[in-house]
Amino acid sequence: AALIAEGFTMAELRAVGWRGSGFVGALEGHDESVTAVCVSAGGDFAATGSADKSARVWSLVDGENVRTLEGHRGSVASVCVTPDGKYVLTASN
Repeated sequence: AALIAEGFTMAELRAVGWRGSGFVGALEGHDESVTAVCVSAGGDFAATGSADKSARVWSLVDGENVRTLEGHRGSVASVCVTPDGKYVLTASN
């Protein structure tokens, strides 16, 4: 799956299945613009950061929000999934 993230003003991100499998649709849940995105090495998960001061982990198999990470004091500017897929790192402004 590929993620299309071009500074959406709406709080959504679209996933497109390149090989005809996996989730295709909008990943909806953030209250403000998506500011960062990272796909896991295996391609099964994505992490997103938002101006709403949260990060989310998504399943790219079914589009479900797996976990919401809250506590940042500012917009989440960067997200990264470690190569082994065990951790999501976030940074805020």
